[in-house]
Amino acid sequence: MKCWLTSGLLLVAVACCCVPQLALATEPVSKARGSGGARVFDPSAAEHFAGGAVLRTWGRKTDRERHRPGYELRAAEVLRWTYGAAVVEGWFGASLRWGPSHLSGSLLHNGGMAGLGWGPLDVKGGVSTALLNLSRSRGDFDFGLFWPRASLSLGLALGPVRLEAMAHVEYAWGWFGADEYVRGVGLVLMLRRGPVGPAFREPQSRE
Repeated sequence: MKCWLTSGLLLVAVACCCVPQLALATEPVSKARGSGGARVFDPSAAEHFAGGAVLRTWGRKTDRERHRPGYELRAAEVLRWTYGAAVVEGWFGASLRWGPSHLSGSLLHNGGMAGLGWGPLDVKGGVSTALLNLSRSRGDFDFGLFWPRASLSLGLALGPVRLEAMAHVEYAWGWFGADEYVRGVGLVLMLRRGPVGPAFREPQSRE
């Protein structure tokens, strides 16, 4: 079984996640804050995006009868933090996958990505989990609670719009039927929205 694509994506995803965290860890505390004294991961200091993705998916050679080439449609809300060259994102949403031999949906599809940015461009890697998954493959129904995924993306900012090219590998872990190993590539479109959540308040010293 050829797994070089999986290994490569996993290594890049881990590297992209670790490098920004190391960069943030070496920043002085005073610099690792957004405007108004907001700390790292303060929702009010994040850019808020909403959008979706369309991906072409296919299974490995041994699963082609069960998972023939199909599509995935995902809708998500994204929070994005930028500190210098480091980029960190968290997202949550839902996804639907379909094809000639399969149909599946995930009510909770959540994940995180991190990477480095240069002007309007950035490269990110990340991991996500699809929870509460219901699937039908060749007439057989199945349920899965945990489908892990590793992703790699290249993004471009055009004002309030973000475009990304994305590739991923996913392990569809079925509780009752056969597991499936799925790959995909596609495009992501996101639109900037207003900020979310109240700002964290700095503790006030007592005199």
